[in-house]
Amino acid sequence: MDDPQRELKQWLAEKVSPHGEAIRLSQATGLSSDKITRSKELESSDPKKRRTLQYEEIRAIAMYFKELPPGYE
Repeated sequence: MDDPQRELKQWLAEKVSPHGEAIRLSQATGLSSDKITRSKELESSDPKKRRTLQYEEIRAIAMYFKELPPGYE
């Protein structure tokens, strides 16, 4: 089954790929590093390693990056 947030998660993965960016995002938004890691996961078959981003989290992430994610333009 395909993830309905696939594009959003790919965008997030690209945004936090530079070294240290996930930590800075975590500090700025209050999302734990673990939540950020699980939020961008697409490939794991273990549901404990994946999660769905909530609207408030998407909003906070978009504000941090000053960019609308895919599907929110």
